[in-house]
Amino acid sequence: MGFCMQSAGRAGVYLFVVEQSDEFTRGIVSFGRGEDCKTELVWFSPYLGISKVSNRLSHDVTFCDVSDVCRVFFVVLRMVLGILLLSDISFKSTYPEIHAFPVQRAGLSPLNSSLVNFPNFNVTATTEFWWYFPALLTDVKRVRGVAPLNCTGADDECLSYFVPGSMADISLDPSQPVLAANQFPRATAYMQIDAPGYQLDFKRIDRVNDPYMTLLDCHVYGIPQVAIQVCLKENGNELLAGATPRPFVFYHRLRRSGLTLLAWNACPGDVGSLFSCLNTTDWRTIVPFNTKVSISQRRATTVFDRLNSSIIDILDLSPPTPMNYTAANFFALYDQVFAIPFGQQWNISTQYFFTLGIQQFLSTPSGTENGTGNDMQLSRLQDFLATPVFLFNNVVYYQQGGPTPDMGTQAALAYPSYRVPSHETPLCLMLRLWGISG
Repeated sequence: MGFCMQSAGRAGVYLFVVEQSDEFTRGIVSFGRGEDCKTELVWFSPYLGISKVSNRLSHDVTFCDVSDVCRVFFVVLRMVLGILLLSDISFKSTYPEIHAFPVQRAGLSPLNSSLVNFPNFNVTATTEFWWYFPALLTDVKRVRGVAPLNCTGADDECLSYFVPGSMADISLDPSQPVLAANQFPRATAYMQIDAPGYQLDFKRIDRVNDPYMTLLDCHVYGIPQVAIQVCLKENGNELLAGATPRPFVFYHRLRRSGLTLLAWNACPGDVGSLFSCLNTTDWRTIVPFNTKVSISQRRATTVFDRLNSSIIDILDLSPPTPMNYTAANFFALYDQVFAIPFGQQWNISTQYFFTLGIQQFLSTPSGTENGTGNDMQLSRLQDFLATPVFLFNNVVYYQQGGPTPDMGTQAALAYPSYRVPSHETPLCLMLRLWGISG
């Protein structure tokens, strides 16, 4: 690298060409013009300062007019900077490992609806479901947005999430030494390597080709005064959520009227005041479905923040394997979550308050909050469908759920870094610009 510098002590222009190593820096200093041009070889050590090696080089190096050289240098510099600034250069995140170690189990196992058969499942299931459900898909410690598999960004309801399991669910190998927090301080990332997780793709219902649902595809949860309805129907490896028991023209008329169409609904207050939520169907036929979800298993390396356990990155996603879950798998779990115990204290049970909370939420007149375009009922429906996948599996219920085969067995401490992909290096960009490289 060269640069020009105007000397304050003597006439002329200095050109200092630098060559740097770990121990010292050496270069050529040239001053004067034309026949008076002189050069000296110098080296600089951080310990000894600047020393002159010779008054003259072993051979003459003459810069007839250094200002011309400087002009050429700055022209080239401007060209290089212009190419870099105008080029679309991306930086790829990398995580060099500092310390790798085996673990007993990492990742997430498949949904297991047979958990409902274990004693006292209903005692804790509602509380745990209620804890995660309101904001699971925005929980940065458990979920990460990824590129969708089955839809595109052109659909404003195309959303995709990857659920890799949480850092707290990694089961350490007891034969390995325990890592202290102050060990490997440079390693701010914690990686679970090649472990299974689940991708959920939500997209808009195809109102022409997707099948209709009837009341037989719906379950009502609650009591005569307070109730909600959830409708699910499988279509291949997708689940449709909502209800469309009336003709096709019915919900198009609603859409044109500007009413919010919810994928789940609640028993209205006037029906509940008559204790008729469970024995009437009129309130159940006015809500069409508006979302569907496909669930796939994918292996990936998940990068967590070592300090706060949030997910930093998802790497090396494998090809998807569709999980053909049925509506029955989900309803078996929902039936237990909303099973209000009928006895003297039903009105202070967790199941009752959970049902009442959802009923009140779905009774809100507008599903779009304050004109921001944030459709809360749709977002909560997606959380409602995702929570069983995250929660009801053999990893979370490890004491009851049974074996967890094909899990991740490796983890590592690492540090975040960045690199430019090889096809986007400045040399390749210049060659591409000059037509030398494709």
